Formats: sequence, structure tokens, C-alpha cells
Amino acid sequence: MITLNILDVKKTMEELLKGNLFDEFEARDIEIHTFTKFHISGILNKDFLSTDEKELYNSNYILWKEIKKHVFNIIKGKKSPTYFKIVLSANKDLISNFSSEISALFINMIYTNNKLTCTTGTALKTFILDKSYEYQWDKYIYELFYNSNILVEKNNI
Repeated sequence: MITLNILDVKKTMEELLKGNLFDEFEARDIEIHTFTKFHISGILNKDFLSTDEKELYNSNYILWKEIKKHVFNIIKGKKSPTYFKIVLSANKDLISNFSSEISALFINMIYTNNKLTCTTGTALKTFILDKSYEYQWDKYIYELFYNSNILVEKNNI
């Protein structure tokens, strides 16, 4: 697990809310504090979907690209939120590039006190002492920011 201090908050927020860098990640949980507190679960309500729509999803979670415009509408305005936490996870295709031992790979974007951080996390199907999957995920996320020209400071936890 690592924590990345995002040095250019404005650029990162633009990429998060208007760009496509995070589009293929699943949205797990979103909490935003503006004039009130908003909570969005990324769990798909499959009862709402038609049979054809259900076939389009191979996951129980909505993709970030499908929810980000709603998040943008909550956040936009003259004032920044006082807090938000956006929990994203790798989709099944991305997880398969790492290991069958992994059940989820997370990135947590947290904004508080005018600072934005990204924390990584892994969930394994069984307990193992080997941390190589965690280190691979940490490196992947660090390089994702680096290759997108988003400046970060890395803090190991």
C-alpha cells in the first residue's frame, strides 16, 4: 500500500471528472460533502436494467465513466467540496493481468483540507505472506499518474 500526495489537484480533478484516465475503473463507493453529504454506491441495481442492458455488464459495479458526470454535477460550482472520497477498483480484465489470487485492486482518492491523496489497496482471495502483488499494483498506479504527467509525492505506508 502506498499513499500518493497529488501535487496538482486542479489537473488531477480535471482528469478524474472530465478526462478518461480512470474511465475503465469500477466505482465502488463515493462520498462527497458540499452543502450536504452525498453518498453513492457503485453497486449496479440490476432490477432496474432491461435484459439487454444486464448483458452489457460483466461486473456488479458501474464503471467510473458511467457515473463521473453525476459526480461532476455534485462537485461543480464556485466552492470546492469540504471532503470527498472516491473508491475505484480495477476491472476484471485489469486484475487478470496481475494474478488469479487477487479479488480486488483499489485506489482511494481522498480530498480534505484542500489536499488530494491517492491510496492503493489490494484484496486477496486467500491469505498469503507474499506482498509482490501489492507492490506490482502500487507500481502500476504510480506509473499511471507519472505517464499522465500528474505530479505526485510517494509515501510508503
